[in-house]
Amino acid sequence: METVVPRRKQRRRRAITHATAGFENAMKEAFTVNGQGLTLKNTLKPILIPCYDLSSSAPFLFSRADALETDSFDFQLWEVCRATSASPDLFEPVAMRSTDGKTRCMAVDGGLAMSNPTAAAITHVLHNKQEFPFVRGVEDILVLSLGTGQLLEGSFYYEPVKGWKANHWCRPMARISGDSSADMVDHAVAMAFGQNRCSNYVRIQANGSSMGGCGVNVDSDPSPSNVKMLTTLADEMLRQKNVESVLFEGKRIADQSNLEKLTGLPKSLWWSIKGGVAGLLPLLLLSKPP
Repeated sequence: METVVPRRKQRRRRAITHATAGFENAMKEAFTVNGQGLTLKNTLKPILIPCYDLSSSAPFLFSRADALETDSFDFQLWEVCRATSASPDLFEPVAMRSTDGKTRCMAVDGGLAMSNPTAAAITHVLHNKQEFPFVRGVEDILVLSLGTGQLLEGSFYYEPVKGWKANHWCRPMARISGDSSADMVDHAVAMAFGQNRCSNYVRIQANGSSMGGCGVNVDSDPSPSNVKMLTTLADEMLRQKNVESVLFEGKRIADQSNLEKLTGLPKSLWWSIKGGVAGLLPLLLLSKPP
């Protein structure tokens, strides 16, 4: 028995190393043009991508705005993608440097630091006059926030939970921390939008599933059966009633479905563009890292 655990750990370690190498090769191929690696400066639209920097023990945000100001915040795009998706149970951390070599970052999954990056994105837009010169306040911003839902566990019940040992709490604690943080951001953003929250802020989040809990590898399993299940879950989420954050009242189930909410967005965006340049609303597409 003493030799089984180390071998299992070695196999897991080799699997992570293999997955990391494959992912890096795919990202390098995707973000290389004519033999030249693309960087944040090469992006066509403003972007904001989070990760967690282990060397500084703090969240780190990659953005085109910062990259345009100085090479010290310009990074290779393949490394940025590696950084924000470096979930410790799937991939190795990534040690990266800015294009001028002056800024270092040892990054892991952005979702560990920001399970809901909506507030960071809004703050970035409000203070980024170079890329968003006509934004004066939240009334000039249209936000679509996409949550990933909770696929692994359903609700907890007292009888089984009361007998849990410390190791049983590891995954639930991570879920509780991440979900609570995301919900707090959702509620705070809804309050910040005030009377504009219904027209300018849309949060799409799964509210349970008739299919029950999914496996722990649901977001990394490329098998056709798993992809089909995820597609089914996505369709179910679109049919669900939208869950809204209400000022000082918590959450309530809306009359519209998530699909109806999404269908209404292009019309809102179209009318804002039709109103002239001053009425142009920047659209922030936000998604939690796997």
